Amino acid sequence: MSYKGDWGRENPVLLGVVDVYRFLDELAGKSPKDRFWDYWPYNQSGLDMLTAVLYDKLRSVDVKMYSLELQIWWRDNLKADKVKEERRARVNALTAQRNLVLAKLTDEECRLLGVCR
Repeated sequence: MSYKGDWGRENPVLLGVVDVYRFLDELAGKSPKDRFWDYWPYNQSGLDMLTAVLYDKLRSVDVKMYSLELQIWWRDNLKADKVKEERRARVNALTAQRNLVLAKLTDEECRLLGVCR
């Protein structure tokens, strides 16, 4: 995300909330003059809630109809989600392999290797 000025460096979560609100307003067809934002806590959980709402709305529209900034944000977030999912799949596969191998060990072998079940 690109920001103008120094005020946002102190609170990147607040800037994220502002960006998500702007994107939600854009999806709702509001002009910058019509913006009225309901209260959401300006913390990480509030940002997560707003982002979930934005994700839900973006899944059902053609993002190409909206601003380039929104398109880039959506593309980058989808890419980050894909990386997280791939990492999670690798960890789950390794955990399954580890459990399979540990299941073959006897109690004595587990004790000698220092692994507990």
